[in-house]
Amino acid sequence: MLPVAGWMLAVTAILIFMLAHVWPASGMGDSDGAGKKLFWAFTLCDETRLLLLVVFVGAIGAQVHALRSFAWYVGTGDLTRKWVMYYIGRPFIGAALAPALYFVARALFAPGPAGPAGIYGFVALASLSGLFSETICTKFKRIVDAVCEKPGH
Repeated sequence: MLPVAGWMLAVTAILIFMLAHVWPASGMGDSDGAGKKLFWAFTLCDETRLLLLVVFVGAIGAQVHALRSFAWYVGTGDLTRKWVMYYIGRPFIGAALAPALYFVARALFAPGPAGPAGIYGFVALASLSGLFSETICTKFKRIVDAVCEKPGH
């Protein structure tokens, strides 16, 4: 299980680094939108930057959930090989679910450009989507089932 632990810690470090890398220097609304230099310089508009932040934080939230679960099961001696793909896939699930929740929240509650204060709310929502992805998927399923229910049922 040591390779899985190494993978999970490396993914966590990379996600945190990328989050710091795309975080705006002075809040949303940077005039030039220039990204920090890593291997190349890049430019991000505020909306793209916010979407990347949501993706990275959703992945981090899911990774926190996975690390906590992994540590628990390793510590109790109950970890089995069949769970390895679950732990490897968690950040990808969080990264994919966070934008979906972001788009729903954005459409319902904050149409238009996000201001400097709005970034924290969307990033917080994304982190929760990663941490509680199973619960959120269940809620989305209930909503879709209710909306798409056949008349008379």
